[in-house]
Amino acid sequence: MGESLTEGTITTWRKKLGEAIEEGETLLDISTAKVEVEFPSPVSGIIAEIFFAEGETVPIDTLIAKIAPPGSKIDSSAKIPAKAPKVISAPPHPAAEEITNGHLVEETDEEVARDREHLIRKRSTPLVRNIANDLGIDIANVEGTGIHGRVTKKDLEEHVAALKAEEDARVRADEPQAPPQNTHRRERNQHKEGARRFDTVVGPEAEPVIYPPEEIKVSYMRRMIAEQMVRSVNNIPLAYTAHEVDFTQLEKLRIRAKPLFETHLATKLTPLVFVVKAVSDALMAVPSINASWANDRIIQHRNVNMGIAVAVREGLVVPVLKGVEAMTLGGIARGLIDIATKARTNKLKPTDVDGATFTVTSTGQLGATFAIPIVNQPQGAILHFGAIRKVPVVVTGPDGEDTIAIRQRAFLTLGIDHRLIDGWEADKIMVKIKERIEKADFGLPV
Repeated sequence: MGESLTEGTITTWRKKLGEAIEEGETLLDISTAKVEVEFPSPVSGIIAEIFFAEGETVPIDTLIAKIAPPGSKIDSSAKIPAKAPKVISAPPHPAAEEITNGHLVEETDEEVARDREHLIRKRSTPLVRNIANDLGIDIANVEGTGIHGRVTKKDLEEHVAALKAEEDARVRADEPQAPPQNTHRRERNQHKEGARRFDTVVGPEAEPVIYPPEEIKVSYMRRMIAEQMVRSVNNIPLAYTAHEVDFTQLEKLRIRAKPLFETHLATKLTPLVFVVKAVSDALMAVPSINASWANDRIIQHRNVNMGIAVAVREGLVVPVLKGVEAMTLGGIARGLIDIATKARTNKLKPTDVDGATFTVTSTGQLGATFAIPIVNQPQGAILHFGAIRKVPVVVTGPDGEDTIAIRQRAFLTLGIDHRLIDGWEADKIMVKIKERIEKADFGLPV
């Protein structure tokens, strides 16, 4: 499941007791804090025993099933262990009734809630349930199109879109239709409306409406992110250095090279591609930054595995682009699009989010010019790439005269684990990155 993962939730068993399975055929689905995975059978044979039910969260290195050799006789009447259901708060539900041995038996509200919880878990994955909880949607009301009627992420999105369309239609139907007005009446009404608006600004204060705060259940992914960030802040003495970098020449190069990348490589050429390349080459030149602290040892990595922060609906994931030091600009461009697409379509595997030695995070597309990122242990450093802005700056010409010019500049902020990286090392690598970007020295034939 990957070095950083400690547990996984069994979502669906694809095979039943006594059924045959081929090596590589999907045996079960597993959900973790960030990804959902189809788990292939390691061997061919017959499903002999299953030790955990769907919906159970199991630690790594735990035996979950046994597969007997092909042709073995298995008692298929044995039952899969049922998970002890957890009682959750649910909307008021009328007590269900059933006939047992000729007697009327009435289920309690607690039993109904348990049955409902078990049904919901069988019809959805932990990731989908987290999204539904965040949106305040009852999955029991969503029609599933997945295997065995399971509710998928797409089902949830379509359900939300349908609810929004119904609400918009209702609002339009409730709006009063104003009769036609002549020009003079419209002008008088506009004057009255302006007066009313003026009154709302300078008139007497209205009594404020106090709304109670809304309590939102924390999703599994958000809890994992919170715990990891707390560990990082508590364990790492963080230090930072920020450099303002001139992207003017690089942006000219990127604009000239964009058609080449789009035509011949079918990929986009963004500023982040150049930043990742510059950082990777700098890490190879200053290997003490590409390192991890491990108690009384320093682990210096020989490959650059670049974590790239990607915002998704459920939180933030950091898929890893591995072996960046050996990649060309085209390989980096394709790799960035690939991992971002996987992240946003929920197709990442555990190995896709494991093994990063350094992280780059960029919120520049949202307009953030400067940020102080948290180092994600056990990594030793993280770089924030801010928005590229056109700003007036003082430029010294060849004759020594100063002039004001419009340049495209951005802040790069490096956060470090001060246990293994000193300030001079941080600034040394930042200078290398800055010089590479400002010279636009990337060997492109344009």
